[in-house]
Amino acid sequence: MSGSRTPTVGVHAFPKDVRLRYTPRASDVESVRTLVTETGFFRPDEISIAAELVQEWLKSGDESGYHFVMAQKEGNLAGYGCFGPIPCTLTSYDIYWIAVAPKFQGKG
Repeated sequence: MSGSRTPTVGVHAFPKDVRLRYTPRASDVESVRTLVTETGFFRPDEISIAAELVQEWLKSGDESGYHFVMAQKEGNLAGYGCFGPIPCTLTSYDIYWIAVAPKFQGKG
């Protein structure tokens, strides 16, 4: 369609004080564990799995099949996402985890 534009309804400017990174660090194992625990939504076994996925990426990198987006604010992990390709597909991904620290929730 000629002249079509991307809709802007509901789009918010990304906060300047939030930094994204795509490479987990060793310190993220405990940061992720703490973050998902603080949300109050996950069982102990799920919390362990969230930390294990970060460990797996640290061990194997992209070969682990996991990819991360880490959002940092005020020097802390404010939120993160973990995703990976769906086997036997070319361009489809599963989102395994999305979590936001309670003090940063509801901020838009």
